[in-house]
Parts: sequence; structure tokens; C-alpha cells
Amino acid sequence: MPQKVFVSPGVYTSEKDLTFVTRQVGVTTLGLVGETTIGPAFQPIFISNYGEFQSFFGGLNATKVKDTGAPWYELPYIAKSYLSQSNQLFVTRVLGLSGFDAGLAWVTSMKKDFIAKDIILAAKEKGPVQKLVGFKMIDRGIPRHDYEIADADGNIIGKVTSGTQSPVLQQGIGLGYVAPDFSKVGTEIFIPLRGKLLKAEVVKTPFV
Repeated sequence: MPQKVFVSPGVYTSEKDLTFVTRQVGVTTLGLVGETTIGPAFQPIFISNYGEFQSFFGGLNATKVKDTGAPWYELPYIAKSYLSQSNQLFVTRVLGLSGFDAGLAWVTSMKKDFIAKDIILAAKEKGPVQKLVGFKMIDRGIPRHDYEIADADGNIIGKVTSGTQSPVLQQGIGLGYVAPDFSKVGTEIFIPLRGKLLKAEVVKTPFV
């Protein structure tokens, strides 16, 4: 029971009965940003339970970072734990970035030690989570830096790094990072613009 305790003339301390307060965090909303094995990228998705999380972003992944034992994908573990106590979670999947994703790892020699070598080796072991590709527009439109790249259903799969109108090809061209499944030459991708999905195609570079 709460007790009122006399401390000194005119000063009292009082306990508060907080036994009625729930220990759960169901009224709390959390936002997580990180890597998952699947799912739409670069957009916040509201999740109300772990089953929903799995349908969007996949389940737990036991793959661990070599020499550290840390999980490659920490976000699913955090999400599962949090959703056991709450039903309000926003998840934003991001795609990692390294020289291996850009296809430029060959410029770095791994024969000598240097700062952050372990990070690069870990990225090599993990493999690319996105790939830098060239693309040309099929529908009329000009891709610009930081435009989103989507699949046919409108799920965000990457971003444009640069784009312009080619005076030689007379069509829009660009470079961008996409999920590996969409990096093969000839794959259709889409640029969301003014409420429409403009069709584009992954092509081999250079463009001409």
C-alpha cells in the first residue's frame, strides 16, 4: 500500500501505487530502419504483428558475420521481440551499399591491411544486396537523380543515381541501384512519376 512518510517539518514524501500500469508497450509506435532479406525498399511499411512482418520482409536469418558471430540481418530479431509486446511498428527496408554492389571492388587490393578492410571483406562474403545497372526508358520520360525505381506492382526496389535525356538515342537513360533480382539485362523496371509507373529496361553499359 502507498505510504506517506514524514521527512522534516513541512516536508513529506509519498509513494505512488503503479501496480495498475501495464508492462506491455502496445500503445507505443516504433520505427525500424535496416536490412531484411526481402521486401519493398526505401518506404515505411506499417506492421501490426510478426506474421505480417514475415509476409513483407521474410523471417529470421541465421547467417552471421564471419569472425564476429553477429547476425547479418538484425532488424528481424528486433521486430519479432518488439511485436511480441506491441502491434504498432513501422519498418523501412534499406539496401546496403559497397564497392561490390557497384561492381568496383576490383579497384581495391586486399593483399595489404588498411582501415575498414574487415568491413569490405564482410561485404564480399555477404554478396551484393543491390546492384548498379544502366537502364533506358521505354515510356516517355526523363529519369532524374534520386527518383525511385519500382517493380511492376509499384514496390520500391531501388533508386536512380543519375539520369538524363540522351540526344543520340532520343530517349531517357540512367543509372541506378536495384535489388539483384532486377539487375539482369532485359529486365523491366519502372520509374514512379506523377502517379504513373513509367516503364524502363535494364541495358548493358555504355549506352552507345
